[in-house]
Amino acid sequence: MYQHFEWVDLNSHDVLHSQGQTIRHIYFPVSGICSVLALCNDGTRIETGLIGREGLIGASLCFAVTDAPFEVVVQVPGRSIRIAERAFLETFNSSVETRTAILRFVYTLMVQTAQTALANGRMTIQQRLARWLLMCQDRLDTAEFVITHEFLSQTLAVRRAGVTVALQVLEGQNAIKSMRGKVRILDRPSLLKIAGGAYGVPENEYQRFF
Repeated sequence: MYQHFEWVDLNSHDVLHSQGQTIRHIYFPVSGICSVLALCNDGTRIETGLIGREGLIGASLCFAVTDAPFEVVVQVPGRSIRIAERAFLETFNSSVETRTAILRFVYTLMVQTAQTALANGRMTIQQRLARWLLMCQDRLDTAEFVITHEFLSQTLAVRRAGVTVALQVLEGQNAIKSMRGKVRILDRPSLLKIAGGAYGVPENEYQRFF
C-alpha cells in the first residue's frame, strides 16, 4: 500500500468528504484535526466525532459503503496521507493485521460517538467544552490551537452566546486562556476535573487496543 501513499495539506475548513457523495480517497491524518459532522435537512450541523493522527477518514468503505454518511471537515490544519479507494480496499481485504487495526479504530470511534451523545444529552456546556478541548489536545503537539466561536457552537450544538459564557467559566477557573480565534490550555488537570465523566471512556478503549 505504501507505493500508493500521497501527501496532502489539510487546510482549515476543507471538506474531505461530503454527505451522500462517493468516497474516492481515504485519509490518514498525521497532524491537524478533522470533525465528523451530521447534517439536518435544515442545514444544521453537529459534531459527532473528532479524528486526528490516531485514525483514518473514510472507514465506511470497510463495510462496503461507498457513499459518505457524514460530512468531514478540517478543523485544525495539518497534513495527511491520502490513498485511493481501490488501493486501500486491496490492502484492507488482503492483510489481516491491517484490517484488525483499522476495525479496532472504528470501534473506538463508535465509542466516542456514543460518549458524545451522552455528553450532549446529560452534561453541562462547560463539561462538554472541557471534554472537547481535552480531545483536541490529545491529537495535537500543542496546548494552543485556532478555533472560532462559530465552529464551537456547531460542535457543542449551542448558541454562540453559550460558547462565550462557557469559555469565560473555564477561563475564570484558570483552566484555559481564551483569545480571539484561539484557545490555550493552561491547566489540563483542571479541565479533567471539570469534564468529569464526559471524558475518558473512548480514550481508555483506544489505549487498551493501541
